[in-house]
Amino acid sequence: MANQTGKNIIVGYKVEGTFNTAPGTGSAEQLRVTASPGMSLVKALINSAEVRSDGQSSLARHGSRSAPGSYNVEMSVDTFDTPLQALLRSTWVAAVGITFNNGAALTSLTVNSSSQVTFAGTTTPVAAGLRVGDVFRLASMSTAANDAVNCRVASISGSVVNLLGTPLTTQSADTACTLTILRKLSAAATPTKRTFYVDEYHVDTDVSEVFGGCRFVGFSLRGTPDGMAEGTLTLLGASGAVLATGSSPYFVAPTLTTTIPLVFADAKIAFNGADVTTCTAWEMNYEIAAATQPVVGASVSPDVFDNDARLTGALSFVREDLAKVSLYLAETPFSIHLMLTEPESEPKDCIAIFIGYATITGASADMGSDGAMIETIPWASGVRPTTTGFDASLMTISTSAT
Repeated sequence: MANQTGKNIIVGYKVEGTFNTAPGTGSAEQLRVTASPGMSLVKALINSAEVRSDGQSSLARHGSRSAPGSYNVEMSVDTFDTPLQALLRSTWVAAVGITFNNGAALTSLTVNSSSQVTFAGTTTPVAAGLRVGDVFRLASMSTAANDAVNCRVASISGSVVNLLGTPLTTQSADTACTLTILRKLSAAATPTKRTFYVDEYHVDTDVSEVFGGCRFVGFSLRGTPDGMAEGTLTLLGASGAVLATGSSPYFVAPTLTTTIPLVFADAKIAFNGADVTTCTAWEMNYEIAAATQPVVGASVSPDVFDNDARLTGALSFVREDLAKVSLYLAETPFSIHLMLTEPESEPKDCIAIFIGYATITGASADMGSDGAMIETIPWASGVRPTTTGFDASLMTISTSAT
């Protein structure tokens, strides 16, 4: 009999058409993982309260089931689009092109400075679909250096769009060019809830453990200057089973992406509307409260019941002043924008996360250590009360993946 090694495991997953019902075996995706707890079936233990004259106890029985689990990952472009869509309970919006053609609606686009563009015409940037936190690229510009550069929207005021950083070169109005908003994901007004079937295939022993009715209920992302963009995907399922000999794996050749893992050395982080160069650590945690429900007459919950999502995190900085302490004391809302890119020439493939409405929940810095004083700034996010020019979402995710 073969022995199973710890690394030779393939994790396949696919959305279910019906809760806790195995979908077709084709068109699944393979989850790219690092060392992880994985999924496991958990049963409630029912103990007898019988009083016995021999001072012993009766055998415990098995009760209701659930299947919690998590997978550690390294972020890469295109790889986790399906889990992220499930987590935000929404659907990716395809890239949107805005064409300036010398007409009345969208007459021209001017690059006023390296960090600002202006729309001319009766259609404003917001009416055209642009939002704060979006990432866009220009094309067919008269100044070639402005083509195919990732531009991050810091603010929108009327027809003026202010950018984070200085990605562009000043130029006069172009009347035949295109601004394309990258594909993005934000929360929907009416959530779309999906469950998944997960296949953990043990390649050496040719057996699979499968889990049904699984919802993605958590996502965390961590990073340091010399570290990978490390994440954790958390799931909660309703059932688990072992496939019969000869029927593994369940999913046939799940699709595996080949994009490279991303690192924070290439990242750009904006805090309170401006890029920062002194950030030493990033942490973000998105959690959906979820639970199974034991019922009489069945060991499997009728659903995995998910509730509100919470988004929290923390940033660490080299302390330069007490401005962040002042933000904390005044409970001043601010935004955070993270963009991770592949190491290539423009246009760089990217993933961006925009958190548009957060407040600091603490501010501390240790004294007496060698080197720089590092301050830690935990934060919590909420839905912005006035959403004009913003997506009504705890966070918006943009990607260059199509």
